[in-house]
Amino acid sequence: MLKACVCNSLSKINNLQPVNGEFYVSILDECAKKIGIINKNNDIIIPVEYHSINKTKSNNYIIEALPFDKQGFDLIKKVSLIDKFQNIIVPFDKYNEINNFEGGNLIVEKLNSNKETEDFNNSKYGLIDERTGKEIIPCISVSY
Repeated sequence: MLKACVCNSLSKINNLQPVNGEFYVSILDECAKKIGIINKNNDIIIPVEYHSINKTKSNNYIIEALPFDKQGFDLIKKVSLIDKFQNIIVPFDKYNEINNFEGGNLIVEKLNSNKETEDFNNSKYGLIDERTGKEIIPCISVSY
């Protein structure tokens, strides 16, 4: 799994928020705030190492990691879709954004990037099945 930052010690639990029988746990470490999920028996559902976590309608999780460079600056966020057993449905390197939608589907975004100029234009959007991660509508450019 992708960790947002390599740190040796956890300074403290910042927050514990109950949500539908689960607890969203956030901690502050030397680098950033990290979030995970435990159940009422203190079993880890999602490790406490992500920037954000959103539960989908089919009880999967959209997780977001913010990798850091050597100077501690955020790089482009990475998103993934996993189930409650931490099985990967959509890997981190496939999309730049995953959002809840209707009918068991998720909206996804891919960025077309030019790494040499750091120009991130012409996003492409599509629709995937929330349970399998398979594309229903392939990512296409959208003009405004």
